[in-house]
Amino acid sequence: MKKGIVLATYVLFTMSTAFAESSPPSSNSPGSQPGHGGKPKGEQTQEHFEHAKSRHVEEIGKHIARLQKAQTCVQAAANFEAMHACRPKRQKPEH
Repeated sequence: MKKGIVLATYVLFTMSTAFAESSPPSSNSPGSQPGHGGKPKGEQTQEHFEHAKSRHVEEIGKHIARLQKAQTCVQAAANFEAMHACRPKRQKPEH
């Protein structure tokens, strides 16, 4: 009985090892994150950094543009009503 269990375990182990070697790498294996083309870890990190940096700079630019627009509006305001009109309108969340 023990020999049968040992043999069955060995066969399953051998089959799973052969299957793992023939299948493409899973998304959890090192060096195979989505969107990185299987590049080495250092290159993935640098690529990710450059992308994140680019997006961050873009968001800062948008924020600066909004602030400059608000500044121009406030400078042109002749009274409190006009100045309060410069505030962005916040939309109520939809439920």
